[in-house]
Amino acid sequence: METLIVNVQDSFMQDFLTIVEDNKEKIQIQKATPANLNVDILFDERKKQLKKLITDSENGTMEMLTTDEYNNEISTLFKKMKKDANI
Repeated sequence: METLIVNVQDSFMQDFLTIVEDNKEKIQIQKATPANLNVDILFDERKKQLKKLITDSENGTMEMLTTDEYNNEISTLFKKMKKDANI
């Protein structure tokens, strides 16, 4: 099961709830409360992204940097950040 955020126009709410009721064996509705707002609503998306990163690194399609390339990229990044921050 996946978690989604659905914004429903007030004027369509009753129709939406009827659709949900007609499919209640496939859909679960949970009212948002302060307690459940702490749930990571992007968990499923991040899970897919992580799985793709792992697959790409295992099958060799992910671009990899050598140690020297990595150190150069990091050095360039820090120099740019210092310049942008006027440090």
